[in-house]
Amino acid sequence: MKKLVLPMVAAAFAVGLATAGSAHADEDGFFVDLTEYGYGDTSTDTALKLGYAICEDVQAGVPQQTTLDSIYQNTGDAVDADDAKFLYKAAILNLC
Repeated sequence: MKKLVLPMVAAAFAVGLATAGSAHADEDGFFVDLTEYGYGDTSTDTALKLGYAICEDVQAGVPQQTTLDSIYQNTGDAVDADDAKFLYKAAILNLC
């Protein structure tokens, strides 16, 4: 029975994320989050490309840590690990 608990919790969490994200998913919300976090001067096109690339990774089943590592390693010194986590979450909540 214990073996079934973790998959059931994970499935419930995934459904919750999907439902929560679709409730207010839009590009404007993504940019509001970025601005409030301190990325107000980020190129709109660049930010959207990154956000939608995150969504593609999520839909393809790419592990979260793999995507976070890619964001951190490919966006320059201005983005640290915490920033990568923020961008990942903002994309999921607003764009996916």
